[in-house]
Amino acid sequence: MVRFRVPFFDDYSWSVWIESLSGELTPEMIAIADRYEDRFRTRIAWGPAQAKLTALARVFSIYDLQGLSAEQPVKGVYFLATGRLSEQLEFLTAFPEVRTFAISNEFPPWSRQDSATLKALSDFEVHHLTLNGAPRASHLNGIRNDLQSLSLEINGAGYWGEILDAPWPNLRTLKFVGSDKGTARVLGERLDTFATILPQVDELDLFQTSAAPPLLEALSTSPWVATLRGLRIDNGSFKTDRIASIADVPFERLEYLGTNAKATAKTAQALAASPHLKTVRSLEIIGQVKRKGIAAILDAWPNLAHIALWDTPHYTDVEAVIDAYDLSAFVRAGGVVEARIC
Repeated sequence: MVRFRVPFFDDYSWSVWIESLSGELTPEMIAIADRYEDRFRTRIAWGPAQAKLTALARVFSIYDLQGLSAEQPVKGVYFLATGRLSEQLEFLTAFPEVRTFAISNEFPPWSRQDSATLKALSDFEVHHLTLNGAPRASHLNGIRNDLQSLSLEINGAGYWGEILDAPWPNLRTLKFVGSDKGTARVLGERLDTFATILPQVDELDLFQTSAAPPLLEALSTSPWVATLRGLRIDNGSFKTDRIASIADVPFERLEYLGTNAKATAKTAQALAASPHLKTVRSLEIIGQVKRKGIAAILDAWPNLAHIALWDTPHYTDVEAVIDAYDLSAFVRAGGVVEARIC
């Protein structure tokens, strides 16, 4: 059996893995599903893996729940807030085991009425929350102590800054999706407050984020960022090799580094030369770093166990990628390689 490690907040790996499932569920599969129950929605919720996903992660749409009894174990629910949010949350009180909520607002920013309705989330033990747009921070106060991961789909809408004005004592993962340059600038200005506001966060995911140069500079100089275990910067608009500045961060324990920013072998060599990245176990990077860049990283990072290469258009399968990037020895030693086609 091929070993498959799913790294931090990695929707792509989770999607590929769940689609490949066959046969009986194993305890390992269920354990992975438990860890990644909050990662499902944008990648595979509507795909052919829906039945497998439901069996594994027990995450449903609110419409699926109509036919289930309250005894059915339900861990997560996703739905569109359509002006009936109060009614929807009241219905969900029949499923007390729900821990994951993905709530889409059809027309962000949130209306005052729908935002206020989110106070009803305090009736649940919410561990994972995904919101598009940002409601009033005060309406989320009832879940501050329980929440472990928060994903905000920003796009310039809402009061996201307020949300990070007060502490989230047990939050471990913070994700921003689709934020604009203004959001990126403000986020950069706020990074140094996160050590107090987000004392437990060790995964920062900037997914499809217009990370303006001031944010990248702030990331490179922030003492808080240096404490992270996982960091993803998903942005294809950086100037080539700009992401190499991450090599200057004095990371203490980084295990996952992910980026699809424009890069060359020079970028990879700069990352390899950093004394602060030798703890990395999982790397996601663009294929343009070429064989030379990957070789430099393999030589320098003794703990690397997983490589995901984005945008390798000349190769149609993972075996061809392994050959093209000279990764056979890495795989024979137990390493995992993914080829990702945008």
